[in-house]
This record gives sequence, structure tokens and C-alpha cells, in this order.
Amino acid sequence: MTRYSVSAPHKLLLSGAYTVLDGHPALGLAVEPRMHLTLDTASNEPWPRDNPFAEAVRIVMREEAHRLGVLELPPSLSFSTHTEMPVHGWGVGSSAAFVTCLTHACSLAMGLSLDPTAIFALARRAHRLAQQEQGSGLDIAACTFGGLIGANNAHTASTPHIHLLEWPEEIGVLLIRSDKKADTREMIQTYRQTPKEQARAERDALLRSIDRVWDAAFKKADILAALDENNRCEADWSRAMQIPLVTPLQLQLEQAFAAHKPHIVIKSLGAGGGDSIGCFYHREHLHLADIAEDTKAFALQVRPVRVERHGSSTHTTHSDPRTLAPTTTSTPSDYQDAHPAAADPSEHRPANADPSEHRATTSTNSNLSDNRASHTQDSSMATDLLAPYQEHAQRAWEALQPQLLQQERALAPMLAHHFQATGKLLRPAIALAFFDQLHARQTFETPHCSEQMTQTALAIELLHNATLIHDDLQDGDAFRRGIPTVWKAFDAYQAINAGSALYFYALQGIANLSLAPLTIVRLHQLFAAQTLAIIAGQALEKQLWAALDDPQPHQTETLYLEVVEKKTSALFALPMMSAAILADLDPASTLALQDVARPLGALFQIQDDILDLFGNKGRDTVGTDIAEGKPSYPALYALQHASADHAARLYQILRSPREQTTHTDILWAIDLIRSCGALHASLEKMHSLRQQALEALVHAVPAPHTPTSFLHAVCDKIMHPIQHLSHHPTR
Repeated sequence: MTRYSVSAPHKLLLSGAYTVLDGHPALGLAVEPRMHLTLDTASNEPWPRDNPFAEAVRIVMREEAHRLGVLELPPSLSFSTHTEMPVHGWGVGSSAAFVTCLTHACSLAMGLSLDPTAIFALARRAHRLAQQEQGSGLDIAACTFGGLIGANNAHTASTPHIHLLEWPEEIGVLLIRSDKKADTREMIQTYRQTPKEQARAERDALLRSIDRVWDAAFKKADILAALDENNRCEADWSRAMQIPLVTPLQLQLEQAFAAHKPHIVIKSLGAGGGDSIGCFYHREHLHLADIAEDTKAFALQVRPVRVERHGSSTHTTHSDPRTLAPTTTSTPSDYQDAHPAAADPSEHRPANADPSEHRATTSTNSNLSDNRASHTQDSSMATDLLAPYQEHAQRAWEALQPQLLQQERALAPMLAHHFQATGKLLRPAIALAFFDQLHARQTFETPHCSEQMTQTALAIELLHNATLIHDDLQDGDAFRRGIPTVWKAFDAYQAINAGSALYFYALQGIANLSLAPLTIVRLHQLFAAQTLAIIAGQALEKQLWAALDDPQPHQTETLYLEVVEKKTSALFALPMMSAAILADLDPASTLALQDVARPLGALFQIQDDILDLFGNKGRDTVGTDIAEGKPSYPALYALQHASADHAARLYQILRSPREQTTHTDILWAIDLIRSCGALHASLEKMHSLRQQALEALVHAVPAPHTPTSFLHAVCDKIMHPIQHLSHHPTR
């Protein structure tokens, strides 16, 4: 088996929706959720000729193989894609992310190790070919390089000039979705048929406003003011061109948020039409919950997205049982830290730009690749063995939900709302994969997944979701994966009802299994024991919070790990021990799996703590744990190892009421955690926990039957969201 897995961010067209067709400047923004693509060269399936984008990539890569004199792609390939959250209808471009991922994966399958500039050039050729030479380079650039992208001459046949700009971290981005959608093709046709002289003055003003956004990004000035000016110019230009780029819904939202000016800007994204409206807001002055509250009257869905500064990357490498040397590729690190050499400002600027203004620009033909040479990192990980099981669990989970919603109508609204925020189904995938491993089925691509094991895995996910609903309420979290939490969308009473119902739906699922009565009893006992451990861990966590009242906390790491052992590790013990029971593993070995789950749970929790500070957990902002005063592992380390003054200030921030903790406080705390060595210590602890889990697994399931590949796959999956940090930890 040879599989290659890559990912790329999606993109939003921030400005210049139609002017880009004439080669004028435009802005694109790379955002999460990322698209993930897995290419399997061992497949016997024919290449999908009915997919114009896939076929275009195949043609371009064949031409590249001839040019370089390397092997072509095999005649039979298959690929699969998934995105962490649904993107259809949210104004998030998918074709560019798909072409970027597929081009990158195909280059790996051909044995090429290409830098981002080369991937961009090939992906852009394929994208334009699929769109009959009408494709822009802007969207491919955003997916390849990440971050805020400016492009000149993006529509021309020659390579466009790409500018890597800086998106300010204090500016949050929301997508607001409406069911109304205009015919974009008809709008583009209208644009092409309208004499440009009809709106020359408005077009020139629009181009100047785009240029000012570029300058605001480069100079770290007020980008919201520049976006607002660009918004007004787009409205004037679209009226003159008679193109409904600015929709009535956008105007209504602007009026609704008028009181929040100048800290918020409402913009139509892409080609407009009402289904893709962006809300850009200053995190220090506005809270996401307030914005969501103001949109309730419109009955709209609101989703936060995170600006993704990492472009296309490999998060796995190919795995071939015949070789011990996996092929890796270099991928760009955080481009916001790169400082491209300044080019002549007159060389790449639009003709209407003010020559007195200065902007550092970077051409994809020259400085871009040179300046990235020192910012690459190896991204090698084991092949994602759990992915097929997650896909299987996803299908089963989607089939189960309608059945649950029909059982008790009074609970249906809350459960249906919560199911929108479904996660990655890691725990049921662990159960299914471990079950197969215990049956010595080493082929992860076609999971066995017996029906009874699948139903047990679904019961585990129901229990997990019950804990999430109650945990959100107890922690006061307003969002989960970009969706308002149940208590926030309804109230605390209904959140308690919904969470409690899921506990019993899980037990009901176990009772309905077609297994021997003694096996069902063992499963019920296991579920009851692990559920009690979770609840006890939640109660014990309050003692950990209380420990912060001591200005010099002691033994906090021991207490932290005790909380995690009960609250988090139980949800790793449950899937492995359930699989062991169904696979008829002996009772002693089954019980010993708890020793594997303890470090795994701690590994997951510390990763989750780090992700809250340096990644994206689908909440409204980073540092939510700090705002809540939650004693995370990095925060506890910082309290013990930072200077006395710094530790005292961090203590005050953690103990302040949530509503009094400012964004500046959170950023200061994150900076302290990085600078005092807490991030490095947390990453080191994670590596130690991984080793502990492996040793415990060898003890529970002795060689030669130890499923080490399974454990490595689980650990890789847990650590993947923060893998970029482990390459460059800061002491």
C-alpha cells in the first residue's frame, strides 16, 4: 500500500471579485477548515475522467513528468477528500483547495519534492485548464501559501505576482450564511458585457481602495478602516455596473451592526449573491457571542473561521510495507515569520497606484522561494491508519442521528443542534481499529467493523457527546466547533436534559446489542465505571481550580494528571476495553488497557490545552481556557517556573472573572507561556506520555501481537493539530 495525504486551507475572495478578471489587483484570504486529500497509488480504480479538475491535474502532471524525465503517475489511482467542517454554501472555495491538494499529492507519488512555488505553478496551470483558461491565480495562491494574499495580473496566462501580506491577529473573521444565492455565472456574464467606461471612475476608486487594504496589511495599520472604504467603493462600483454585488441582506446586517462601528465591517465575499457574507471584527472591542446574538433576528447561521497562515502541506507520508524509508517533503512553516526581500515597489504595482507609497512585494518567480529556504520543516508522520475507521464511523453516526431524534420529540431540537458540532469521531474510530487489530487484521484500508462493534462504537460516541454538552455548560463555553453550544442556544436546563438523555441512549444502545448476555453485562459495567470516572474527574477539576487560590501552587501537576486520568483517560479506556471485550481478549489484558489509556488521555488533554493557546478549537477566540481561569498544563507550569512578578500577574489573570479578562491579558499570558518554557515543557511531557502508553501496551498485549502501529496512529492523530509547534519549540 502506498498512500499520500496532504492538506490545504480553503480561501475566501476578500475583494476584487470581478476586477481580477481584468488582471487588476485582488485579495484572497486562506482560512480553516482545511481540506484533506489522501491519494492511494495501490488502488485498482480508474482515474475519474468525469472530474474536470482531477483530469486537468492528471494532464499537467503527465506533462511535468515528460519535461523532467521522471516516472508518470500509475494508470489506476484513487483519492478521497474530507474537510473538518462542511463548507458547502459558506462562500468558501473548494475547487482551488482540491486542485492544490491533488497536485501536491501527485507530485509526491511521482517522487518529486517540490517547494510551494512549484506546487503553486502546477496547480494554477491545472486549475486554469479545467476552467478553460478562465481561472485566477489568486485562489490557488491562497491555498498554496496560506495567509492573506494579494495578486496582480492573476488572470493572465503568465505567472501572476503574488504578495504575502500579514493578517492582524486581533481581527476575527465570521462567515454569515443565507439560503439565498444568485446565479454567479449570470453576474459574470453581465460584467463582461457591460462597457467598462460606464463605471471607470468607480472602478479606479475601487482599485485604489484595494491598494489601501494592501498597505494597511503591510504597515500593520487599521485594516478594518481600509476594508470599510473598500466596501463603500464596491457598492458604488456595483451600482454603476448594475451588478448586485452588495445584497439587501448585507445592507440589513450593516444597519444592524451600525452601533458597533468602527470595530466591525460586513462584506460580501467572492462573487456575492447572498450566500457568502463576511463579518470582520476587532476581538478586543467585540465578542463573538454579541455578534451571534445580533444575528438571531435574521435567522442566519454564523460560523467563525480562522485565518490559516500555513498553506499546502503533507501531514502524512507514504507507507509501503516493503520499505523502511518513507519519502518526506519539505513544507513551509509559518509565513508570517518570513521577511521577503523588498522588491522595487514600481515593478509589480498596479498602474493606478501612488508611486510614493511603499510596499514590499514578492514575485513567485524570484524572492518567494529563496526566502522560504530557511523556513521549511519536515512533516513526516505515520500514514493515517485511523482515517478509514473515522469514515466508517461517520456514515454510521449520520444514520443513527435520525433514529435518536424520532425517539423523544421534546429532546430533538437540542440534540439536532448539538449534532451540527460533531467532531472527528476519534473515539469510535479507536474502538473499531483496535477491534480489527486484536483480530490480527492488519489491512486498515478496508475495516472489518462488525455490526456489533459498530453499534458499540456509536454508544461510546453518544456517551462522549453527553459529557461535551454538560462540560460546555459547566465551563461556560459559548461555542463548540463554531456552533453555539446547547446551553447558549437554548438554556442551561435544556442542556442538562440533552446531555443526560445521551448518557441513557448510550446504555440503551449497549442493551440492544445481539451479544451473549454476559458480554452485555460486562459492557454495561464498563460503561458505568467509566461514566462515574468522568463525573468524578469533573468534580475533581473544581479542586484543581481552587488550588489556584494558593499564590504558590504545589503538587498541581499531580492533581492535574489525576483529573485527566478520570475525566479524559476514561474516554480512551472505554473504546479500547470495549473492543477487547468483543474480541474476547482475556480479562487481565483487558483490565491492563487502562494503563494504556491513562497516558493517552493526558497526551490528548495537554494537546488540547496547547491547541487552545496556539491553534483553533472552533471557539470564538484563542486563549479561552485563560479567560475561564482554567488550570491547563502550560499555565500551571508557567505559574511554577516564571519569574515571581510574571507568575503573580498570570495568577491574577486566571482568577479574574471571565468578562473582565481582556484580549490583551490573554495575549500577554500566551506570550509568557511560550517565553518561560511552558510550551516546550508541555511538548516534552507529551513525548514522554507517548512512550509510557507504548510501554503499557506492550505489557497489556505482549509481542508478537502488540498492535504498535495502532497506538502510533492514535498518537499521531492526537498530536497532528499542533505538530508544527513541536518542530520549533521555544524555551
